[in-house]
Amino acid sequence: MINCDFDLCIYNKNRKCLLDRISISSAGCCDTCIVPNFPISMLESYKKDLLDTLDKNESK
Repeated sequence: MINCDFDLCIYNKNRKCLLDRISISSAGCCDTCIVPNFPISMLESYKKDLLDTLDKNESK
């Protein structure tokens, strides 16, 4: 299995690519990755939750 550091790709599982073969661009990036589109409201909610968590940890 190929190592993969791109956590948003649907083929990434436990830092390994589920595909047997991939295509690499001239810039060295995987051309085979598929990243799901999330609604902006969902992304904003996750970002706010993460920022709140980080703020709580900093104040400890």
